[in-house]
Amino acid sequence: MNAVILAGGKHPRLMPLTADTQAAMIKLFDKPVMEHIISFLRKNNIVNIAVTLDFNDKSIRKYFGDGRDFGVNIEYVTEHEPLGSAGGVINCLPLVREDFLVVSGDVLCGFELNRMIEFHKSKNADVTMLLTRSDTPVEYGIVMTDENSRVLKICEKPSWGQVFSDIINAGVYLIKPDALKKFPAGKPRDFAADIFPGLIKNRAAVYGFYTNACWHDIGDIKRLFRCIKDALTGKLAIEIPAPRSDKHVYCASTLPADTVVIPPVYIGRGVRVGPGARLGPNAIIGADSEIGSGAEMKDCFVFGARTGKECSVEGAVVGAGCVLGDRVSLRSGSVLGERVRCGDGSFIDNNKRIWNGIEIPGGDIVKSNLITYAGKPDAFIEAGAISGMANIDITPELCAGVGLAAAGCGMRVGVGSTGDAVCDMLKSALVSGLCSAGAQVTEIDVRFAAAAVYVAKSYMFNLTVFIESNKDTVNIRFFDRLGMPLSGEARRGIETRMLSGEARRCDINGIIKPKLVTGAGEAYAASLLRHGALRGFSAAVSGDSAASDTLRSVLVMSGCRIVPERSGVITLTVYEDGTALIVSDENGFVPERCQMPALIALAYFMSGERQLAVSGEAPNALEHIAAEFGGKILRLGRDGAAAEEKYAREAIMCDGIAAAVFLCEFLHKNKTRLGELRAKLPEFFTKSCEVMINHDRGRVMRAVSESCRYMHREADNGLKICADGGWVHLSPSETRQAIRITGEGMSQEIAEELCIEFCDKTRGIDNAI
Repeated sequence: MNAVILAGGKHPRLMPLTADTQAAMIKLFDKPVMEHIISFLRKNNIVNIAVTLDFNDKSIRKYFGDGRDFGVNIEYVTEHEPLGSAGGVINCLPLVREDFLVVSGDVLCGFELNRMIEFHKSKNADVTMLLTRSDTPVEYGIVMTDENSRVLKICEKPSWGQVFSDIINAGVYLIKPDALKKFPAGKPRDFAADIFPGLIKNRAAVYGFYTNACWHDIGDIKRLFRCIKDALTGKLAIEIPAPRSDKHVYCASTLPADTVVIPPVYIGRGVRVGPGARLGPNAIIGADSEIGSGAEMKDCFVFGARTGKECSVEGAVVGAGCVLGDRVSLRSGSVLGERVRCGDGSFIDNNKRIWNGIEIPGGDIVKSNLITYAGKPDAFIEAGAISGMANIDITPELCAGVGLAAAGCGMRVGVGSTGDAVCDMLKSALVSGLCSAGAQVTEIDVRFAAAAVYVAKSYMFNLTVFIESNKDTVNIRFFDRLGMPLSGEARRGIETRMLSGEARRCDINGIIKPKLVTGAGEAYAASLLRHGALRGFSAAVSGDSAASDTLRSVLVMSGCRIVPERSGVITLTVYEDGTALIVSDENGFVPERCQMPALIALAYFMSGERQLAVSGEAPNALEHIAAEFGGKILRLGRDGAAAEEKYAREAIMCDGIAAAVFLCEFLHKNKTRLGELRAKLPEFFTKSCEVMINHDRGRVMRAVSESCRYMHREADNGLKICADGGWVHLSPSETRQAIRITGEGMSQEIAEELCIEFCDKTRGIDNAI
């Protein structure tokens, strides 16, 4: 059998360790990651290997040569432009004649390859992907299989709200060459985004082979440390080139008698250690390093560096060729690239990254990264927006760094804010960051998010950023060219550029002065006008926000008479950001929040329309409404680009003002009352609760799914289960260790019973894990 190793990735989250080399060449226990992979392949009798390379890589080819020194035969296939995970493999097809193995160059796993090969053959599979568990499934592609291990669905890099399992694609595949031959060579393609979904849709034999063997990728610093710890304690079966004691101490050098060694520890060849040093636990001291007397090295990774006397390195990485003076202190999460020099008494704070060759004077206290801003906005990753306390969590410095990194989403960017002093200050900082990257920035005069979404779609900006405040809290929201919230992959791309220093400032001649577009708010209002269509119709509008003022203006210009709240007329209330609508009917009855999308959908299909796009969380009752009129519901997250484009084009399900105008026009045109329309809704009720859990969200979701394997399940924005008399929707919380559960049924009693049943089930499963 042949193998293909994908060795072209640099992994920006590993910067600055990968500033001058590929991730596959990072040394674990003085051997490159790729050498550990080759050793694993050779032990499994795979000796013919093709390696995909970045066009400017020299280190891999120089180190491994033709492979004979490592007991294998290596051929290289160079990508002159990035081709993605699958594009590089397709280029290797001329080198293989039978089913072959694909291995990511950043993955280490001691699984039973022979069993996977037997499984692949027994299923006559076109593709068999290795599956494993992860406590952070949002970083990977989560996979659902049937009872025969056939892959039903892959959700690549989901948000937490979309997670339905903790079973992930481990980046190792067995593939029949014929499965890829229909795809032309030389074009960028990705396995998870392009190849596998197409094969699954066409009913190709795509299977998942699960392993509980220890598995690691080294895509970022935290994962690198977890990999090292598991290898030191024997959980990850890789070769460690040093004699081992009974207490997980691997040492290939002679140490002074007074050295304190706290296992697990690795000490490579040629390491010199001064008197009184303390090494460990979880210290990796690479070959030819020098550790000064009295130094303390704990939870650290030292690549052939030199430290002076009484240095303290805890939870940090020290690159090859670094020189640390006496009494230097490196705190947890800090990373020094190659050849960094730290003067006596210098201090590197938590989570700071120092790029290759930088010199830090003695006594300096480093509180920021020495290349670019690299703060870690956790709320941004988990909730799709950067949120925090104004001028405390969300500062001008952070916004400038966000702007610099956000330019990587595209160079045409729109920026707006609610217009208060704090938001305008932060907007100015963010615009400065965007401009420093050479972005063409357009400042838009809109005062709420729904209007910003309209502008994003109208101008087709690559990215639109809107900053809003609520008392002391600030939210920075991001939208793509369709006005949709940025995908998880795009959001993580911004964070990656912030963390890695990949966000680069442009040449001074490339800086473009921001443009100011006035009248955007008026253009948004004009797009919703129905000139004369509401003449003779009366409604009340509550609230005093910019969004409610816009709604009043649009209704008046459409001919509607705005009256005080009273019996006999409907009252319209829009959220302050303009994205949702609340109504009360002529008798003062306020429909449940879950009934609002159903009311709008009913009016929409009664108007003769045939397709409506809704959010993934919208009630399942909408499908019944659509079916009654021969229509169809498209759901975000389930129906792909068609749903996204429809959702963006007809804003009534995501824009409260658009929904209000549409609803008023429908009622007036059809000479009906809101109470009468509501009476035509099918009976359905919902009940929601949130269950706090002790274990990983993805793991609990998978266990709940498996407990319901004989019921109809849909992996759709979390997990939907058809239960007696209704549906249950489970999705992990974006920000907490919790599962949100919504029961939906034809009566309030059924909805509550389903909610309680699955809350109890989820708690029981969590306690039993």
